[in-house]
Amino acid sequence: MSHQQPKYSEPFFYDSDRSDPRNRIWKKIVPPFTPHRGLKRGEDISIASWNLNCTSRYAPERVAHALYLLQNYYHKNYQPFAKSRGVFIPPPHLRLVILFQGINRAGFQVILDSPFVQDNFLLSDSHIYTDDVRQSTVTMISKDLPISKVFRVPFRHTKANRDALFVDIAIQNEARARVPPTSPPRPGVPFHDVLRIANTELESHVDSGALLRPYQLAMVQEYLTPAKPQIDPEVIVVGGLLGASMGVTGPDDHHHLPRLFGLRDLWKEHNPTVDEFRPFDLEQQRHEKGKRLGHTFGYQPFGQYRPGRVDKILASGIVSGATVMRMGVGQKCKITSPGDLHYGAREDAVYTSPHYGLTVVVNVPPHHTLPHMQLALSGS
Repeated sequence: MSHQQPKYSEPFFYDSDRSDPRNRIWKKIVPPFTPHRGLKRGEDISIASWNLNCTSRYAPERVAHALYLLQNYYHKNYQPFAKSRGVFIPPPHLRLVILFQGINRAGFQVILDSPFVQDNFLLSDSHIYTDDVRQSTVTMISKDLPISKVFRVPFRHTKANRDALFVDIAIQNEARARVPPTSPPRPGVPFHDVLRIANTELESHVDSGALLRPYQLAMVQEYLTPAKPQIDPEVIVVGGLLGASMGVTGPDDHHHLPRLFGLRDLWKEHNPTVDEFRPFDLEQQRHEKGKRLGHTFGYQPFGQYRPGRVDKILASGIVSGATVMRMGVGQKCKITSPGDLHYGAREDAVYTSPHYGLTVVVNVPPHHTLPHMQLALSGS
């Protein structure tokens, strides 16, 4: 399958120059990579994926509240904090990657201005919007994670200018010789292992979404599949993760598409007995907010769309994942801005997002290699 060319970038860090406030800006950083500084196998990473749907009203307030909830999640899962001069300092092993979908220009500015983000994360982008893109994705990576690459790949088949955003996390390893399965051994060719984390929102177009989503997910899968040396000859993708909003209109194709392309659904792995194709009691699910079925959409507000599990965290390769949890269920944020004439009078509070967020803890297990990696290491 032919693809659009990847658009490579560098992550951005916030330079908090205390001597001159004018220098406190987001700056590019070239990812320094050495194999011994990579992520150790078996070390946990927390992933949070959330479609904030900023085309809805009050995007700045809703993005700010989502960051507030994530900050609470961040603190809750990584205590105790060290205290220095009255300031709480997060421990050095903190590792969190936030995948936002549905971010518009106003929402993105809230992310750039957030002290929580500035202090703790690298950003995949410092600006991501052009006139023909209403909303996009952004990835935030804990500062102590070793990034080796950031890139976007536009979808060839899209009516809404959708793309996939990838971040490579270097895995600690010794330099090795890589042997492509179709070529004779070439000793001494350096490569390194990566955990590749993807972030995307698949097409939701009413008329064409069902036709476009398979092409889009197939492209993402090719970049996440370990045995694709022609795409990235300098790395081995030992494991892939995808935080995806799968599209909310058209037929209910969200459940079979990942399996069709060989991607593991981490929620389904821990809920194997749940039959998602069986008709469900709408009122019962309304009362439970879709908890038993893992629903992520259709309740905030209830009745506008059919409820479903349209947001997923998918995996490939040797990634191991814990139970996928939902966040933002029933959460609302206060509104301080004046009413929008397009939407009517101002409201006191709105849902943080029509979608629930998802969180999961993952790692690359130690002492586990892929078949083609074993061939490379043995030289056979």
